[in-house]
Amino acid sequence: MKRKYWVPAEELYRECPKDALFPLEEEPGILPNGIIGQERAVRAMELGLHIEKQGYNIFMSGLPGVGKKSYAHTIVNRYARKGKVPDDWLYVYNFENPEKPKALRLPPGVGCDFCHDMEQLVLALREEISKALGGEEYEKQ
Repeated sequence: MKRKYWVPAEELYRECPKDALFPLEEEPGILPNGIIGQERAVRAMELGLHIEKQGYNIFMSGLPGVGKKSYAHTIVNRYARKGKVPDDWLYVYNFENPEKPKALRLPPGVGCDFCHDMEQLVLALREEISKALGGEEYEKQ
């Protein structure tokens, strides 16, 4: 059987000369580590990340599947590595005013330890209260 469109393996590879390649930084419309064709969005994201005042947020919109989430994750992580580690903020129940939780400001990384310790405390209290209230003395009262 004759192979009409058969191509030898050595002809399937073609080397691209290095001088034919171009750096992304010089190509208009393509931003390194950004989103193609979204220069304004990239500048807006950078501006938003540099605003350190309360009440400012970044909102991203666009079609699903175009890379918003992965871009945001990449750029925020890169920005975070350059800055100082922020304090941990926790909001706990306010027994005096349940509609207004109390804010706790803790040193970086301490918030997770605090949450874990509180979970352990709740488990221990459940066990101890159950023991204390389950005894014969309590039932007699």
